Amino acid sequence: MGQTVISAPIVQTGQAYPYDPVKNPLGLKSWTQYWKTSTTNGNNINSYPTSRIIYANGIYAFVINSGFVFYSTDAKNWNTQYVGSANMYCLAYGNNTWVVAGYAGVLYTGTPGGTWTARTSQFGASAYIYDVRWIPTVSLFIACGSPTSSGACAIASSPDGITWTNRFNDVNSGAIYAAIDYDPSTTTITLACGNATNNVYYSTNGTSWTGINPCNEANYTTQFLRGALNRFVAGRSSILSSTTANITSVPWYSQSPAIYFQTPNNNSTWVGGVASSSNHIYEMQYDSVNNYYYQYAPQSYYSSALQNGVMELITYDASTVINTNFNNATQYNAAFPIIKTETVPLTSLYNGGSRVPTNFGYGYANGVHILAGNNMGTDLSFQIYTTA
Repeated sequence: MGQTVISAPIVQTGQAYPYDPVKNPLGLKSWTQYWKTSTTNGNNINSYPTSRIIYANGIYAFVINSGFVFYSTDAKNWNTQYVGSANMYCLAYGNNTWVVAGYAGVLYTGTPGGTWTARTSQFGASAYIYDVRWIPTVSLFIACGSPTSSGACAIASSPDGITWTNRFNDVNSGAIYAAIDYDPSTTTITLACGNATNNVYYSTNGTSWTGINPCNEANYTTQFLRGALNRFVAGRSSILSSTTANITSVPWYSQSPAIYFQTPNNNSTWVGGVASSSNHIYEMQYDSVNNYYYQYAPQSYYSSALQNGVMELITYDASTVINTNFNNATQYNAAFPIIKTETVPLTSLYNGGSRVPTNFGYGYANGVHILAGNNMGTDLSFQIYTTA
């Protein structure tokens, strides 16, 4: 009586078995190293991943800080291509177009392995473009960045990635507009801002933006968590959440425990880099087939060494929430249950644990888990592991 029976999940690429409903509900992932290069190989390949790792139009792809696109059709055989400018931070695909963008307001459209063409982004010559996303619910690319002067472009949109329109001028010079996400069941989009006054912007069409202040501090994260939670989350020193219907309510509900954005085994350490600036690689990854979320979880972020020398991948069951209650008018307690925690293969190679884990990228795309990182091992090489 009262026992929960866990059904076997759908077998994923790279998923090793035997399956055990109690000890090993997801099996052990089988990782393979498919890329390794040393700093001695030159060409600035040994930089760190900055964009989301995505799969679109038959291609797995991400960009690294030095301006190279890594791309593959099978997540095994990887190629690199210099786009045309260094300091690239974001990559997106939509409307049959790839877009990459970064420092100095630089934005390109093209195809990994093909030709890239510079476009006018509307951002200033000294501005950083920190995020670009295709929002299918409004059929627009949205880009955001850090204007260098008051009144400069902070948010822009484009239907094709080629022609861009300035949609919002920043009134606070230097504020960082860092991350974008959207509710897939509505047209609502949110954007995180490193401004203590208006730290979340939202739009229902991608062209008109309204600032609100749910966080009461500079904010660099926003993500819509699907499944049973079905809420926008945002925050920095604390996490807040809101349903789409109540997005203008201030304050949002305090989201506790804030397990999604804290280091899971060291909850006193706040992972301030989650989804912020160029660290979209730390966002939670949704598996729509099994209704899971995956979280790349370094156990320490600010420390000069990894706590316990471990980096983990955590799997959450997004079909339900636990510890749900309202303590008061603004307190909302909800968490996805953890159903698996496992170390990632890069752990033992992480240069003796002597560097903080900001040099890694993780993504779950098209059923494949992908890990990439630089400064690995004694030769400080760049390496890619996948479950393909």
